[in-house]
Amino acid sequence: MRFINVRELRLRPGEVWKKLKVEKDLILTLNGKPFAILNSTDEEKLEQTLSLLRRSRALEAMDRLQRYSKEKGLDKLTDNDIEKEIQSARRER
Repeated sequence: MRFINVRELRLRPGEVWKKLKVEKDLILTLNGKPFAILNSTDEEKLEQTLSLLRRSRALEAMDRLQRYSKEKGLDKLTDNDIEKEIQSARRER
């Protein structure tokens, strides 16, 4: 995976696009830190690529929720405990 900085993109966009065609993915950095991922695609693959990115984000969010749940001990709740929490939240609305 190749890294490029924002300045390089701004000053030499044509070179960046050429690199992107070869590399397929480029990490865009801002102040030396990863900021974005440039991913090559085309009209035929656009919807599939977007769908895969969205699915990946959803899996990442689910993973974060599961880790948080384990850290807080919430993974040990029984079905009855969960139902009580749901009812309590509904009453507060």
